[in-house]
Amino acid sequence: MPLEIGGLGFDPPKIGYIIGSYGAASAIFQGFYFSRIVRHFGVRKVFVLSMSTLIPIFLSFPAINITAVAFGRKSPLVWILILILLSSLGFLDIAYGVSCSQTAQLVS
Repeated sequence: MPLEIGGLGFDPPKIGYIIGSYGAASAIFQGFYFSRIVRHFGVRKVFVLSMSTLIPIFLSFPAINITAVAFGRKSPLVWILILILLSSLGFLDIAYGVSCSQTAQLVS
């Protein structure tokens, strides 16, 4: 979407690279750290913390757009905010794994 109506004005290939990088990084992170995080903190705490990232995720979209309008979309601050957004989304993905692991334990 254009900057004027709330987007960042990125072209489709750049969006694809960002989403693909996010997916790969999230998969690698969960592959190496999911079980350690759940064992250390417990299922309930991990689920509640990962679901609580929804608030900053939804607030980050207008913040990134405002920053891009103020400083330009190629500003390092915009990219830092995008990385924070993607990190939060990656941690949110842990909630899916926790809920699936709990469902599998209940069924068996």
